[in-house]
Formats: sequence, C-alpha cells, structure tokens
Amino acid sequence: MSDKKMLSIKSTDVSVLGAFSIFFVLWWGVGAGVCTFKSPFAPDGTSAVSAGNGYFSVWTGFLASLLLLSKTMSIGDAKSLKGRAAGLFFAAVMLLIATIKYVDPNDGVEFPSAGPQTQTTDDIAIFGMASAAATILITILIIFADMKESAIQTLIPILVLLWAATAGVLTFRSGSPFTGMNNGYFSSWFGFFMAAQMTGSASGPLNSNIFQILALGVVVVLSAYFYQGAVTTPVAAGVDMVYQDNIVPDRQAYMIAVGAVAGFLALFHYWCSVFKPALLETVLFNVSDSPVSMRRAMAIFLVPWVAAGAIVGTFGVTGGGIFVAPVDTANGYFSIWLLLVACLAHLGSEAEAAIENARAVANADALSSSMFAFLFASVIV
Repeated sequence: MSDKKMLSIKSTDVSVLGAFSIFFVLWWGVGAGVCTFKSPFAPDGTSAVSAGNGYFSVWTGFLASLLLLSKTMSIGDAKSLKGRAAGLFFAAVMLLIATIKYVDPNDGVEFPSAGPQTQTTDDIAIFGMASAAATILITILIIFADMKESAIQTLIPILVLLWAATAGVLTFRSGSPFTGMNNGYFSSWFGFFMAAQMTGSASGPLNSNIFQILALGVVVVLSAYFYQGAVTTPVAAGVDMVYQDNIVPDRQAYMIAVGAVAGFLALFHYWCSVFKPALLETVLFNVSDSPVSMRRAMAIFLVPWVAAGAIVGTFGVTGGGIFVAPVDTANGYFSIWLLLVACLAHLGSEAEAAIENARAVANADALSSSMFAFLFASVIV
C-alpha cells in the first residue's frame, strides 16, 4: 500500500509514503518556523524564556520528516557534497531569519545583556546576516551550478573559516543575542558542523574523532575562560578579557585544563599519525599479557579525564558547576558532553582497529567501553 503510486511530479512517480513524507516536511517545517520564531516555543537565549521540550520536539519532528523524505523520494545521499551543502544552506537560512529582527533598531527588540536596543545598528547581528547571505549564494552555486572541482575546493575552506568565525562571534561575544539556546545559536553551530563535513568524506581528517576532540577541547577552553558568570578585575579601563595578575579562578582553571589536555593529546595524536606513526604503536606497558600502545593508552585516559570534567562542570558540586545552567552557558555545557561522546567514540574505534592483531583484546575493550557508557549514564540519571 505504501509503495502504491499516488501521483506524478515532473514525470517522477510519488508513492503514498512519498506523499505523506512531503506533507510531513511542509507540516513540521511551518510548525517549527512559527513555533520557534514566534510563539509558543520561541526562546530568546535567556533564562526568562529558554528552549524546552516543545522547542526541541518540533525541530526533531521536522528533521525526522526530512530524513523520511530523503529515503522515500531517493533525493540523494546526505553524506555527498551536495547533501552537506544543502544542510549548510538550511543553517544559513535559519540564521538569516534569526538575525532579521535584531538588525532593525526600531523594532523594540531587547538584547539579553544590553536591554532595549538604542544603537543605530548592531554589528554582531549584521555580521551574522552577511555570513548567512553569502553562504546561501555559495551553496546554491555548489548545488545547482556546474562548477569546476578546483573552484569548489577553493570555496570549501572559505566556508569553514567563515562559519568558525560566525559561530565564535555570535555565540561567545557578550551582548550577542545568540549566546543562549535559540534558533540563531543552534544554526550557527550547525552551519559550522556542515561546513566542516564538506571538507571530505567520512574518513577525512576533519571528520575524524581526533579532530572532533581537538575542536571540542578548544571550545571548552574558550567557554571556561570567557565564562559569563566570572567576576573579573579589569587590568585596564575597558579591558575585561584578562584576569588580574593573570590568575584564573580555580573552577574555571580546572575546566580549562580538561579542554586543554584533551585538545593537546588530540593534536599530538594527529601529529604522530602524520609524521611519526610508529610512535603511536610504541608499547608503554602490559595488562594481563596484553600490550597497551601509546594510542590506546591515550584513548583510555581521555574517557575518565573528560568524564570527570563533565561531572564537575555541569553539576552543582563544590568548586565546580560553571556549566550547570545550559541556558546561560550553552557553549560550555554542550561542548563538554559532546567531548565525552567523542572520546568514547574514539576509544571504540581504537578497539575496533585492534581486532586484526588481537581480536579477543579488542572485543574486551569494546565491551568495556560500552559497559562504561551504560554505567556512566546510570550514575548520571
């Protein structure tokens, strides 16, 4: 019944399931747009109106509808270059819509930190709008125009750098309307993610677990250092980015160390894999007659190291908890948990890679990492 032809669109047969998929995309798309940009699920990035179950559910419904449509209509591989460019196009459209109301100085919009808008223009929102507009034009060319491969390979690094700057400025800079969880915040980071995905295949260096650990470690460091709840003593008038005597408060320093160590080990791993691959295979010690190489030891170390940081940073423990409120510290909260997920995935991939040499040991590692994930989730709950 679901495969039965229902209608034809430009000589393309549309089944009953395909027609339902088109309906769901339109239904959930309009619903997500209205409900999250207007009401009742429109967060403003502050604790007064935060993203809740309704906000995430409507976007989940829309994304699920898109996946269903891509399967039923055979629209193409989402992992292809054009599929990733389409994802980046979607992120740019969302960001463009999110910035519109913050550009007009006469619409009465209140910023999270600045109150009613009094300046003639807002540089942060205009930068986000310009970035989104440029991306829309570039992605349309990549998707529909017959561009040379050399031109595409030139544009992709530009898009990655552009969206790295966009996500950094829009979600870190004080006074930005997108430092909290709202459509502008999520579209900024989703755009950077899709731009990074365009750099190569799923096995490319920028899409590996190591690069993810490195990138997330940098975000954790920045989120901890520029923690909005920190009490700083400006070194000079108008300078609030440097702490007095360069002394960072302890609970921020710990989270900085968590991100810095994880990022350094990821960078060291990448350097060794390119220039000194044999160094990663150096056996450091044996456990129950099983050799533990340097790469395996680093993968094992990262999981408890980052897990401890996630617990200290996101729970209200003594001397920690700087990311306990994701509505106010969204970058830190999400980055530390995603960093833990990336470390677990890296440990699992290292176990799978060792199957050819020691199948039993590798299976034990995979089982232990899975059991650790279940145990850790149970403890968190």
